[in-house]
Amino acid sequence: MYDIFRDNGMLLPKRKVKSVRTTDSKHDYRRYTNLLKSSILTAPNQAWVCDITYVRVAESWMYLCLIMDAYSRQIVGHCLHDTLEMVGCMNALKMALRTLPKGFDHKQLIHHSDHGVQYCCGAYRSILKDHKIQISMSAVGDCYENAQAERLNGILKQEYGLGQWIPTKKQTLKMVEQAVQLYNTRRPHRALGLYLPQDIHQGKVSITVRMGWPKKKQQTKDTTSKEECVAAGA
Repeated sequence: MYDIFRDNGMLLPKRKVKSVRTTDSKHDYRRYTNLLKSSILTAPNQAWVCDITYVRVAESWMYLCLIMDAYSRQIVGHCLHDTLEMVGCMNALKMALRTLPKGFDHKQLIHHSDHGVQYCCGAYRSILKDHKIQISMSAVGDCYENAQAERLNGILKQEYGLGQWIPTKKQTLKMVEQAVQLYNTRRPHRALGLYLPQDIHQGKVSITVRMGWPKKKQQTKDTTSKEECVAAGA
């Protein structure tokens, strides 16, 4: 289907924007290993994947912290924040926790992220530990191991306008809310058999998701490009 759209010029072109570094992994906080490798997910809230992306607003930047369910691809937590401080990620996490059903056993949930200081700092990890949530992280410099979250960033920017310059904070907040709503309720995924994230998350359709990543391509630098990671998470 995507080939037909592409051949007829019906796909949105990828936007090229100035890159902003959102991951600072040069810190002394504890790091965790990847618990998702070769995992098989059979229901929502078994694994959440997290990341931060940037949005160009007026003459500055804002930072969108995202948490997505790895099984259903539904965005369960998000926060648009003025800075890269841990507050944005913590707000997104608290939102995601509020979506869990009453009586949920948090020990069955894996929280997966990169090694950014926002996810490794004591305050953020305390929330996870207080809820007995398992902590998982991708290898340093290997965004292939968090490709689902990277792909989500690309979709929101390329398909829902968050990759463009936005004149005001108020308009950005509105666009983020609209993008999240449309992504969850209107966008089918090939990885979900072209079902919607909301339908999968609500249990209307049952699937099996095998977590895995393509082999990392040989790079001349220590890290893989964002574009390759976005493609890997398709």
